[in-house]
Amino acid sequence: MASKLGDKSFHSVGGYYINSGLALYQDLSSGNGKEIETGKTLLNMLKIDNALITLDALHAQPETLEAIISRKADYVVQVKGNQKHLYQAIQEQFSKAHASNVETASFTTTNKGHGLEEVRTTFQIPSFVANEELYKKWPSIQTIIAVERHRKIKSKTTIDTRGLH
Repeated sequence: MASKLGDKSFHSVGGYYINSGLALYQDLSSGNGKEIETGKTLLNMLKIDNALITLDALHAQPETLEAIISRKADYVVQVKGNQKHLYQAIQEQFSKAHASNVETASFTTTNKGHGLEEVRTTFQIPSFVANEELYKKWPSIQTIIAVERHRKIKSKTTIDTRGLH
């Protein structure tokens, strides 16, 4: 989370236990770009074995994800442009899966309210092995997920897709 107070910014990292609604940890990073180190500190403090850790795209770092796996936990992390080659590989895998009619697991939800209609479809395919160089860098990837979101506000519809692994 980044916020502005006048001309000063602060960046915080937090850990939450969703099932009970507890905030386990929250700390300010020592500056912009330091959230990765604060996140690693958080992971080292918590007992995470058998846990599912969710992370935003900033934490899509091989070292961070391997640290999670080495502690017997699993992760879901969003992938964006900060990992350009991985993002492209994920897009290619979905294109190949759709082109070859590979059976893709999917789940769709629809929400309506306050003038907004949103349909989200989540697709899942097994992890890629086509690009050996990427597989060496990201060996813990087991599955790839894409979330396609159709949002309609009044008469305007937008569509976006997010990649996760």
